[in-house]
Amino acid sequence: MKVLRHVVSFLFLAIPGSLLFDSSASAQEREYPNFTMQLSTKQRTWNSNDPVVVFVSIRNAGKKSFYISHKCRFGFQGYLYGPGKDLLEVRYLIKWDKNSDEICQLKSEDLIKIPAHKTVTLKLTSLGVQQLGEIPWSNHPVGVYRLLVSYDTPKASPFKELWLGGTRTQYVRIKVN
Repeated sequence: MKVLRHVVSFLFLAIPGSLLFDSSASAQEREYPNFTMQLSTKQRTWNSNDPVVVFVSIRNAGKKSFYISHKCRFGFQGYLYGPGKDLLEVRYLIKWDKNSDEICQLKSEDLIKIPAHKTVTLKLTSLGVQQLGEIPWSNHPVGVYRLLVSYDTPKASPFKELWLGGTRTQYVRIKVN
């Protein structure tokens, strides 16, 4: 039964995500194959009553500069997977200060340039945590969690050099109290 739940969860997350972006986004992802994100945090223990602060380093090893944004439905989300054997039971969505669900017109001043052959590091501070699994955040178990950050965009942009698609960092272990 647990295996079936894992398969259903994977399909539930993977299929819609793969359908979000049209061929122009896929072509753009191929155009920037050297775009990587690395997650780090100085906090090894997170008191869940306080915000968690992380750093996302965005590395452009390519020959062309590109832009990202965290306004107008562009931005970062965090995923926290808790202790225990059942991955579906203890998992949460972290809302960051650099994420927007607002539908609006992106302006050039909303863009962050990622120059060719450079790394740009952004500081993210959590604004809230939402339940994705079976256990509410208010009752989360204390223990070591796996945290990752994803960057996702809508499928269209008014700016040519704005990167479209979705990518994520590696997992980082953090103790949550």
